[in-house]
Amino acid sequence: TKLQKIRAAEWDAPNAAGRALEILEIVCELSDEQAVRDAVAQSHSVVVSAAGPFRFFGPNVVKACAELGKAFTDISGEPEYIERMWNDYDHVAKENNALICSA
Repeated sequence: TKLQKIRAAEWDAPNAAGRALEILEIVCELSDEQAVRDAVAQSHSVVVSAAGPFRFFGPNVVKACAELGKAFTDISGEPEYIERMWNDYDHVAKENNALICSA
């Protein structure tokens, strides 16, 4: 896959500390809140989402990250979605030391 090629070329190379950046690719049904929560729980500290349209597929991921204290970012350019996620989950993210940042 494209991700595997990028990983092999760039991210598997040791960084300044001599360690490779570890990327865990997780696939789950984004409409299933529990499946998303389980996937986010097994992830590292940062979750990057590229599955849109985000107004349909983003809220469960944002909610799980906010509740589980993960850093989250996506590539959304949907203003209504971004505002809704801010309104719904910013306070939850702050309580759990999570970072929610849409593009």
